[in-house]
Amino acid sequence: MSSHRSVPSATGRLSPDEAKARTAALWTLAALGLLLHNVLHIFSYVAELARTVRDAAPIELEIFDAGSLWGYAVSLTLVVLPALLSWCGKSKGSAWTALVLGTLLILMHAAAGWYHGIHDGASYLAFSATVAMVLPALFAIRSNWRWIGSL
Repeated sequence: MSSHRSVPSATGRLSPDEAKARTAALWTLAALGLLLHNVLHIFSYVAELARTVRDAAPIELEIFDAGSLWGYAVSLTLVVLPALLSWCGKSKGSAWTALVLGTLLILMHAAAGWYHGIHDGASYLAFSATVAMVLPALFAIRSNWRWIGSL
């Protein structure tokens, strides 16, 4: 059996299907980076909370209300949409929507990661936001532009 593998044209351009698959994979990688950054952020928060409880006599816990948790959950879940639009979309409209939505969501979450990293004095949070989210997102944005150009 021989597998079918398409070869890029002489100009180096990918077919629309190849560009779409590459874009979807890179948006998925950016979403996974966001997940890893948020897991690190949660562990950092829990460690700081444990230090505070251990060192302080009066225990004060910061409790999040249901609205805050819903907003956080929805904002994290929306990051999957650019990858889904890339996997399922076939038109320029879905490619543009994936590009704009993905860019805005990554910028919003990266800014939050940088803010918490600087504000809390945890530079590793700012570093993980940059490496885990922004770097894959830059490649996804570039690939998304190529996908739009191939349509």
